[in-house]
Amino acid sequence: MPGAAVIFLTDVVQEIDAGNHTLFIGEVTHLERQPEAEPLLFCGGKFARLAGIALGPPIPAFG
Repeated sequence: MPGAAVIFLTDVVQEIDAGNHTLFIGEVTHLERQPEAEPLLFCGGKFARLAGIALGPPIPAFG
């Protein structure tokens, strides 16, 4: 997915019927973080950017 800050690949381990929704529980099998990508924040029905927040070290890849 171009432009994604983080990519998670998962295996579905459980599906839970929740009325008019289905919750999928997954086991992460692969993770990639793009350090240059800015985090995306969605709050109060709007998208925003984080300012002045120091991000931690890159997440090590596995899988």
